[in-house]
Amino acid sequence: MLNQSVGFHRGIATFLKSILMLSTLALFACSKTGDLDATNSISKDAKRANQENEDQIASVNGQRIARSLFNEDLETRLKSFEAKGRKAEGRFLKDIRNNILRKLVDEALLEQHARALQVGVSSKELDDALIAERGKFASEKAFDDYMARTHQDIHRVKRELKQKLLWEALLEQSGANRVGPEKVRSYYDTHQSRYSDREQYEARHILFKVPRNADSEVRSQIEARAKDVLKKAKRSPSNFAQLAQEFSEGTTRNAGGSLGYFSRGRMVKAFEDAVFASKVGQVIGPIETKFGLHVIQVTGHKDERVKPFEEVRESIQKTLNAMEKSTAKRTLIRKLRSESDVQIFDDDLKLGSPRALQPQVMGGIAAGGSTTGKPSALPNTRKRVNKSKLLDAKAKIEAGTIRKEKPSPAPASAP
Repeated sequence: MLNQSVGFHRGIATFLKSILMLSTLALFACSKTGDLDATNSISKDAKRANQENEDQIASVNGQRIARSLFNEDLETRLKSFEAKGRKAEGRFLKDIRNNILRKLVDEALLEQHARALQVGVSSKELDDALIAERGKFASEKAFDDYMARTHQDIHRVKRELKQKLLWEALLEQSGANRVGPEKVRSYYDTHQSRYSDREQYEARHILFKVPRNADSEVRSQIEARAKDVLKKAKRSPSNFAQLAQEFSEGTTRNAGGSLGYFSRGRMVKAFEDAVFASKVGQVIGPIETKFGLHVIQVTGHKDERVKPFEEVRESIQKTLNAMEKSTAKRTLIRKLRSESDVQIFDDDLKLGSPRALQPQVMGGIAAGGSTTGKPSALPNTRKRVNKSKLLDAKAKIEAGTIRKEKPSPAPASAP
């Protein structure tokens, strides 16, 4: 009986130990499952964070800048350079990438600042601006051709226009849009040398070309023709334009030989010296230059003068307004950057200072400021050619203009 009792108690003990072991195993399994769930949760969070970083190139005060937007701008920029036969690689490519990042960050800063000041651009304002930009082209086809050539779409142009309008609104609000009249006058008084016209002469000419390998007999024949026309011109100066149309071998022939007004340094020295030593109405020649023999009629003269303030006031106002805007924009952007949390999710990119690449259209607006005070989202391809100025330019090249852009103080030695 005792043995039966002992056996019974031993069975109970074994059963209880089994229950305890099973409970321990269950608790251990639950703990492992919880650890696994936590690990999986952490892994998912990490993957999500990595994915977000891959999807954005930077963030500005928590506002994400999509990597896709950066890539679109980069692609447009690279295609623009390729169209000009330039390869973007090495340091040059790095500068392009950094400049695009800087532009996108500045766009975000500007929009955030505008929202804080309750400054915005309405849909109508944006549509009106787009219509105005289209109107700068000769036709819809010209506009479409430009868009295709620069690899842009209408959304990109609108984005640039919005930035332009926001800047204008913010500058208007800050009072940086217009310089006062006293500053305009002060600038004129201290920079009068910029608004002076040098002494100028106006002339017509009849050109007789002399071949470089011409022998003495050929040269004598050409000189004789030039002297014969010179006599005719002296006998009837009022008919000089008709004589030029009849005898001149130069590109100004159809314009009656007109060269317009020019100052010293614009023509080859022999031609220039002869004109500046003559009086208005005088017919001189033949004057020999590298282009041939010239019969010249001096038709006008202007003394050196300083342009009066009223004549240049508007031009100075525009220049100073543009300078003021540019300074205000740079100052504001620096301030916003210093006060903002800007994070970049690409180790190969940095903000830094902008490096000049070349005048470049990015979505239309040239990167950097406009010195005209009239930044445009699209270049004006409808600029009309002044035919008389075109003829004048050709004539000056023919007579030996050294530079077409502005006078040079050095004697002209090449057209």
